[in-house]
Amino acid sequence: MDNLFKNAIYSRYFIVRCPVIVFLLIFCCQSIAALSLPEIQKLYSAGKYAEVKTAVGTLVKNSPKNASYNQWYGVCLFETGEYDLSEKYFKYASTKQVQESFRYLGKLYYGQYRFNESADAYKQYIDILIKKNDAAGAKALKPVLEQSEKAARMLQYTEDIQVIDSVIVDKDKFLNHYMLNEESGNIVFRDGDKTSIYTNQLQNKRYYSKCPVDSTCKLYTQTKLMDVWTEETELPTEINSSDTNYPFVLTDGVTIYFASKGHGAIGGYDLFVSRYNTSKETFLEPEQLGMPFNSIYDDYMLAIDDISGIGFFATNRFQPEGKVIIYTYLPNQEKKSVKTGDLLDLKERAKLSSIQATWREGQDYRSIVENAHTGQHSRKSQPAKDFMLIIDDAIIYESLADFKSDAAKSLYMESQRLANELSKTQKQLDQYRVDYAQSSGDKRKALSTVILAAEKSVDDMNNKYDELIVSVRNTEIKFLKQQKRK
Repeated sequence: MDNLFKNAIYSRYFIVRCPVIVFLLIFCCQSIAALSLPEIQKLYSAGKYAEVKTAVGTLVKNSPKNASYNQWYGVCLFETGEYDLSEKYFKYASTKQVQESFRYLGKLYYGQYRFNESADAYKQYIDILIKKNDAAGAKALKPVLEQSEKAARMLQYTEDIQVIDSVIVDKDKFLNHYMLNEESGNIVFRDGDKTSIYTNQLQNKRYYSKCPVDSTCKLYTQTKLMDVWTEETELPTEINSSDTNYPFVLTDGVTIYFASKGHGAIGGYDLFVSRYNTSKETFLEPEQLGMPFNSIYDDYMLAIDDISGIGFFATNRFQPEGKVIIYTYLPNQEKKSVKTGDLLDLKERAKLSSIQATWREGQDYRSIVENAHTGQHSRKSQPAKDFMLIIDDAIIYESLADFKSDAAKSLYMESQRLANELSKTQKQLDQYRVDYAQSSGDKRKALSTVILAAEKSVDDMNNKYDELIVSVRNTEIKFLKQQKRK
């Protein structure tokens, strides 16, 4: 039977057999349409967007060129979750310089990972405030503008990681799904499910968060001496600058990951890393992880199992209330950015819309995923190696204990100190290049000089590092030959 004919029969049946329902529907529609403009304004001002949305839509339909009506309807759509539909009405209102349309466009574009457009909208909003001599309002909005600009830079350098699995779980149970080897320590919830505590592999050091009532969360640490935990020590302000939670420390004992709402976070909680400076007995300034680890939503506990080479982090991005998604991934030895000329593809990688898109061609992840879920990894099956240094065709060193020559060992340690310094300088150079791309005029000229100096420093250190490694090999080989003659 033709669909149109069936629909006609059904409509006739519905009207004849269900007069009460039809009457109620007609009455409701008439009631909505009958709202006066003052009544619509009152409901709108009270934030009752769902109730007034249909009536405002009717106003726009009848007066499509009324900028205020377009703005109202855009707000009703946005506040009821119809984000994509709202853009059309905000954009029309913005052409008529409706002030709030720019703020809403900034929020809309930010949620869609259109960060440059978000920043442009906020800039226009700030310009309007300045023209109206609202310096306080313009100043209050600058952090939001800076957040959009930072997110735009982070998107550009989205890290190319391999996410091998994901699972959606209840937020109050998500730590139960972190399958860490014993040698990497353990993490459990404390204070119900609000905070966490990490204890190292030796069970003599722990880091945890505390969230006092009416106060922000902060990180603390304790050390066990003679089976007794010392008094807790609050971590310094370099880390505890804002609401801080979910600590995890690598097996090196100095690298700490945590989640914080401060340090220029682009969402709620963002993930950060810091390192303990043993010479100054304090922590270095935290570094914000990039995308896809961080998002415009809450990103929680990041943990890395050094033994298996598997990492975990949790986030509530695109999840319903009370749920988080845990991603299992393979940490990179060196950071690599996603290589693509397609902005849409870059956004999808940053959001982790598809974990399959992060996989390497021809790579079989099944056994890795199985091990990650069952915890079937141990030091016996996967020996931990400090490094891999080829001395000659027959000799490979994997730890400092392998060296026979103290002089060669000393040279190698010097090379590693230089490598660390080189890594820091390279990161600083990368940031200078980002700043250069975002600058103009005198600032760009000044950065050009700084970049050239940093590039020369990197080249010099690379050459020095190569020379040291050659010296390490020659010194060790010479010593081994001397020992053999004896």
